Amino acid sequence: MPRFLHAVVILVAAALPAASAAAQAYGVPPELEGVVGRQNIDEAGQQAIRDYVDPLARDLASGRPDAISRAREDLLAPLVAADDISVGFRLIYAERLIGTLTRLIDGNDEIAAIAALRVAGELGTGQSVDLLLGTLDAGSPAIRYAGVQALGATLRLIAEGNPALQADRATGIIAAIADLIAAEPDAFVVDAGVRALGATRNDAAMRQAAIEAMAGAMVEQIGMRRGAVGDQSA
Repeated sequence: MPRFLHAVVILVAAALPAASAAAQAYGVPPELEGVVGRQNIDEAGQQAIRDYVDPLARDLASGRPDAISRAREDLLAPLVAADDISVGFRLIYAERLIGTLTRLIDGNDEIAAIAALRVAGELGTGQSVDLLLGTLDAGSPAIRYAGVQALGATLRLIAEGNPALQADRATGIIAAIADLIAAEPDAFVVDAGVRALGATRNDAAMRQAAIEAMAGAMVEQIGMRRGAVGDQSA
């Protein structure tokens, strides 16, 4: 790879803004205060999670854009507002949601699917990662964009050391995003992929792996586009 291209990729990665959903004005819902930080959640705490999640999951699947938007934000609130969110809470919260998120992401309502992807990215569990990885070859560019953006949120969680999954899961996520960047025909999705890799910036090893993966992927992406231009001019 030309030295100048490698330098450009590194500079792009270094300049990427840190992805942080918590920068938005979220707060821990009163119903879940005292629950989000508990590692061992008793039946009362689990019931509080069910009481909070279930009506919002129904609204997320309602087909009404206003209800979908409110449900998305309310479902995100405990995930991004709590400084001490526990692995136990993440796992129970995700388990309660994953069925609805899967149906919506696989469904025909793109607004609901994108909202579900946004929530899935902040869950940071093995199930949510598997769900998100499956969207990278979706037929819709909007779904691929939202899927890779959500994987960026998960990479940020891993880099910060607080998801309910092993840190080595990042290797597979980085590789999958690099594969997307290499072959993606939509420039907006490529941009989302580059920014998703930039979410690794809080972990030095992850960031280095992301830069190297992005460098190789961009070489392939540029080669693909040059080939397409050559085909058109032939």
